[in-house]
Amino acid sequence: MSTFCKRLIYAMSALTYADLSAASSIKVRRLERLRRGLTVATMDDVERLAAALSCRPEWLAFGVGK
Repeated sequence: MSTFCKRLIYAMSALTYADLSAASSIKVRRLERLRRGLTVATMDDVERLAAALSCRPEWLAFGVGK
């Protein structure tokens, strides 16, 4: 996957914004903007999302690894 937002869409395919928001403590509005590529994820965002999605932060942020 070539971009952060594509990897985020792939990783959260079975989750709703509300589910991911609850698991990551990131507001739904910010998740929507991240998923659409309208805002840049901070490292804190990446780490929280990776933990909530059970994936590696390196993969989510940069596509490195699996």
